[in-house]
Amino acid sequence: VTVTAPTIATQGRTVGAGLHQSTGFQLAVSTHGGVTVKVKSSNPSILQLAANSTTPGADSILIVVPNGSSSVSYYVQGVEGATGSPTVTVSAAGFTDGSATMTIVTPGVVLGGLSSTSTVGAADDPFYAWIGYPSGNSVNSQAIRPGGVPVTVTFNTTNTSVGLLTDGSISGSTVTAIIPVGDDNSPTSVAAGGVAHDPVGVGTATITAVSGSLVMPAAATQVVTINP
Repeated sequence: VTVTAPTIATQGRTVGAGLHQSTGFQLAVSTHGGVTVKVKSSNPSILQLAANSTTPGADSILIVVPNGSSSVSYYVQGVEGATGSPTVTVSAAGFTDGSATMTIVTPGVVLGGLSSTSTVGAADDPFYAWIGYPSGNSVNSQAIRPGGVPVTVTFNTTNTSVGLLTDGSISGSTVTAIIPVGDDNSPTSVAAGGVAHDPVGVGTATITAVSGSLVMPAAATQVVTINP
């Protein structure tokens, strides 16, 4: 008779630095009598772990899995300013360890909610920026991790004779908004701390979102046309 330990299947993820993403592991059997599972990062200076979406990260976490359960979720968090491919190891007594590679990359920021056309004198058009790991022309959105750092986004327009950017107190070619901890986007209204485009003249303008060294995919830039 050959007796082998049940396995633990794990899931890899791509995460932006300073952001977080849910993932999970699967125990091969659920009739284990209740087991404590340890999830550990191979490099906590790049990748940290949390049992839920509201807890700051740590180098390892313990998760109690009750008898009858086998599928468990947790969160992986990219450390601000760090990139790399650390490994997460999942271990429990009586099980063969599982592991997966987590890829931490520089996040990207893009525009959202901005209309591509409007007319002179129309109501201000509120828009926002959102953040995540770069994917093609845009990003896969991920929220800023608990205990992380809010991200300030600067919005610019190339043509103030066509439209002004406003945050409710400042109107001009440049305004800023903040993506707060726990969110993946800046506020979606001026009243809540967001920004808007005020169409004042006929023509076209290019509006961009930029934040420090964050990646700017194509969707970080949008051409807006204002008609009579």
